[in-house]
Amino acid sequence: MSINLKEYFNTLKELILLEKKADQDDFLQKINSTSFIQLRKEGVCWYPAIVESTSFDMAERFTIKISRPKEHTENHLFQSGKAVCLFVNINGKIDEKCSVNGTINKLSDNVMNITLNCDDEPEWINMGKVGVQLLFDETSYSESVKCLNKLATTDNKRIIELCSILLTNKNATKKEHAPITIPNLNESQNIAVNEAIAANDIAIIHGPPGTGKTTTLIEAVKQCLKTEKQVMVSAPSNAAVDLLVNKLDAAGIKVVRIGNPARVTEEQLNKTLDAQIANHADYKMVRAMKKQIDEFRHLAGKYKRNFGQQEREQRRLLYAEATKLHKESQALEDFIVNDILNKSQVIACTLVGATNYKLKAEYIQPFLLMKLHKVWNHIVGYQFH
Repeated sequence: MSINLKEYFNTLKELILLEKKADQDDFLQKINSTSFIQLRKEGVCWYPAIVESTSFDMAERFTIKISRPKEHTENHLFQSGKAVCLFVNINGKIDEKCSVNGTINKLSDNVMNITLNCDDEPEWINMGKVGVQLLFDETSYSESVKCLNKLATTDNKRIIELCSILLTNKNATKKEHAPITIPNLNESQNIAVNEAIAANDIAIIHGPPGTGKTTTLIEAVKQCLKTEKQVMVSAPSNAAVDLLVNKLDAAGIKVVRIGNPARVTEEQLNKTLDAQIANHADYKMVRAMKKQIDEFRHLAGKYKRNFGQQEREQRRLLYAEATKLHKESQALEDFIVNDILNKSQVIACTLVGATNYKLKAEYIQPFLLMKLHKVWNHIVGYQFH
């Protein structure tokens, strides 16, 4: 059976865009036509909210802890990893000047920790009438469309071959290898690991809950690392990635977690790329550079409109020095990122996280495992070369 890949993927893209539009229209209609009080009752808003504390996390991101009144016991749709908007109620509306987006990193019944997309504490944070509202998250839609566009137009023979294996009755291929037996695995798990090792294209591990699929996957990764420098492990949800990171770390494997630190549990923060950057031996130099940049810009900003040629030249020099130092700090930070990635045995991320710009320079070839639950709830790994 043959398939027109361009037609197939373009059709999928059209369906995804239809789904996104319907999803977004429904969300925005509800948000824009409803009061904060009603949105709270529908579970997409906490208002009013109480600012409990503010701080910077290990990755030097500004975080805020808020709570809702004890009498507000409505069910809500907030979850760890969701994109939100922190705002001040200005005449029943959200004013862009008094709002900032962020990501929930920890959530209990009445307390929420948010990592905000800003470097410093917003000036309006203590004005009162603070609330937090869910945002429409289109990241997965936009990344899906990008992927389908590339698949529809690719001339990469290997990608075309893999698509044919996955979408038609073309058989996957295997290579010869000496069978191995891992003592802590049962017979079916050992068979699965051997199938994964032998696969040239793709291998599938499936079975009912509780049969040790994740354990088998970890062993397969360990075997792969005997011949490969690095493996990427990916899963469709942050919770699934976090589980894999825990298992890999317990197995003594050096792992780095790609993704926004706000999207992972506090216990795993030290495994994230951002936290490892902040803890790198050379990052203190980056901190010093950033502090100097802020000082240069602050001094340059003191020169207002009415000043002479000498002051104008001084301002130009300060801004030029800040720009030069920024380029140097960025180059050093890029070195730190590459150093961390190159020394990691496993790079772990969600499927969307695999599109992180810090991985763009790497050449990724599809690896060998897909984990199935009842209906294609999968984990796909990638092998680095």
